[in-house]
Amino acid sequence: MSGFGGRARDWFNGGDPDGWVKIRAWARGHDGSSEGYTYGMMGPAAGLSVLAAVLYAPTKGYGSIVALVLAIFLLLGRHMIERQVARDASDLREAERQYARTRNPEYLDFTELRAGGLLEDNKMLTRQTRTWLGERVEWARAEKDKRDRRAKRDGRKGRGGRNSGR
Repeated sequence: MSGFGGRARDWFNGGDPDGWVKIRAWARGHDGSSEGYTYGMMGPAAGLSVLAAVLYAPTKGYGSIVALVLAIFLLLGRHMIERQVARDASDLREAERQYARTRNPEYLDFTELRAGGLLEDNKMLTRQTRTWLGERVEWARAEKDKRDRRAKRDGRKGRGGRNSGR
């Protein structure tokens, strides 16, 4: 009997000890793939769709229309924000590439301000996106510090160094 019970347990677990966790993730729509730069809104949209079905009879369809319109706005709003963040991420990558090529400090300012602004203003960013943007801000600040130290060092050498007979 334990053989059948063990096989049944393995089947319910998907043949994996973490099967229930994986099944739960699948049912919620999280299959382990990247969500993008922002959190997905399919869960709340599905909830609004269920609410629309529940509200159909008592509200003669008007409540359903409101719930479905809200779901559409939610999905379109997420799509719009995702596109904007993707555009900004592309700009940040290009700024880093151009800084490596030209050493123009304006690229550092742009990176720090744009990444910092995204972190401050956008609450829908995934943990991975927030980490990546934080790393961009830290990189820009570190490069600025290096530039400042180099400028101080080169300025001191240009005046004759430490023992220049003062």
